[in-house]
Amino acid sequence: MLSRLLAGTGGASIAKFNSVIVNSRQASIQAIVNEWTTIGYINPVTGQTHWQTNRAKQIVTHILNLNTAGQWHVTRSVASYLPGQGP
Repeated sequence: MLSRLLAGTGGASIAKFNSVIVNSRQASIQAIVNEWTTIGYINPVTGQTHWQTNRAKQIVTHILNLNTAGQWHVTRSVASYLPGQGP
């Protein structure tokens, strides 16, 4: 018998801005982000509910470009876990 998964949740918050660089038509933003996820399951034998919260930090970089209408658009995003973090 398989355990039944419960709905989970997650989120992220900025822990620290590393850099913000703006040129005439391009910008780069880099930050360390705290992320978390919570998942749950029900043990099929005991019927008990178990919840697990995972936490990790990532370095996230967004590259934005200014279009001809004067609007900024994210054109590239890169994220990588800090050493010892993540899956």
